[in-house]
Amino acid sequence: PHDASIIGDPTKAIFQEPNLKYRADDEQRTLMSGQVLLRGLFGPELAATGDDETAVIKLHTADYNVDVLTPNEKVCPRVGELRSEAYASDEYKSWALTSIEAKTTKSLMKVKFGIDEVPEDILDCMMTTICTDRNLPDALNDYDGTGNGNFEVVSDFAVENFTFPYKYNDGAYSKLGMGPLWLEIMSNILQIVDSTNHPTTSGMPPPKLALFSGHDTTLMPILATLG
Repeated sequence: PHDASIIGDPTKAIFQEPNLKYRADDEQRTLMSGQVLLRGLFGPELAATGDDETAVIKLHTADYNVDVLTPNEKVCPRVGELRSEAYASDEYKSWALTSIEAKTTKSLMKVKFGIDEVPEDILDCMMTTICTDRNLPDALNDYDGTGNGNFEVVSDFAVENFTFPYKYNDGAYSKLGMGPLWLEIMSNILQIVDSTNHPTTSGMPPPKLALFSGHDTTLMPILATLG
């Protein structure tokens, strides 16, 4: 079994395996965010190589449509079924039809924009617009951090609507969908805390830092699995 007192490899650079294990999906924005973070973490060490532009940090990734950094029904069809069950539930229908949040938001959409339903992708549109200092529609251009403006009313509804399956039925959708990622995360930990039953399979000691770069749709279901 691996000696649990040995973590990483002092003969390697701190940004090289097995000292660092970096995992991300293959979307450009995720990879670029990871590059910025890694340069911030290891700037002096990368510069010390003499050519920080060509220093290599190994990336573990997968094709996006079959990756497991978010719940993926293409990998496990049951994940998609659990999501559909959540939206078909009486609990969801009651909230979406009768809650004050739903009625307020749908009324706002009807009066200000002439549409009957809240667009599914409205949160992405609102957040990317405000975060890049572009102009929002006048009806939504009232963010002040108090929670009372139209912007926050709509965004709060959109978040609750999108994340409903994550929490429904004791997080069944999240637990199944994020199981493969939890396996990756725990494999790094168990090699250290229980090396007898979970020896390394790579021939290398466990990493000092295991860094996972994902999305809000990674963090939200991960948190839901924890209750």
